[in-house]
Amino acid sequence: MRNAAKLAHRQCGLRDGSKAGMWRLPTQNEWKVMIDDKYNISNAASTGPWKEGDPFSDVRLRYYW
Repeated sequence: MRNAAKLAHRQCGLRDGSKAGMWRLPTQNEWKVMIDDKYNISNAASTGPWKEGDPFSDVRLRYYW
């Protein structure tokens, strides 16, 4: 959590103009909301399956927790 909070533009491939403190990891409960068994992993709005171009990139469908 602390490492995510330190992320900023030009770190870890970020090119979004972000500053330290703008990034965080979701809590386990927030993460559970994003996972829907029928979609495997859902989009940010939890209305359908995740697809390339949605808010997260290079998503792996398993092994986060």
